[in-house]
Amino acid sequence: MVGQQELRRGFAIREGRRDLLTRHVCTNMLFEIHDDRRASGVIYLTLYRASVPEAAELPVEFSGPAVVGTYHDDYARVGDAWLIRSRQARLAFVSPDDVTWSLDDDPEG
Repeated sequence: MVGQQELRRGFAIREGRRDLLTRHVCTNMLFEIHDDRRASGVIYLTLYRASVPEAAELPVEFSGPAVVGTYHDDYARVGDAWLIRSRQARLAFVSPDDVTWSLDDDPEG
């Protein structure tokens, strides 16, 4: 997703999906400050994702992580806050049983 409009649309679609349960576990975060306005970082990601009935009770059964990889981020300082300027996901492992979704899954087009 690129840009605020696409991010908003993507998150609205995802929030509307009551049949998909996810957890992103981010670890081993390494940040490098380049100057007072720029930084970069690498974050290890394990994504757990399962298709569930809308009224499912926790915990749900599933076979393991859907994805394992890293986020490679660029950050920009705006005022007193550091913001993500860009993010690239690089996948090391993908489950063949993963339940995928995309912006194309939007029932409203």
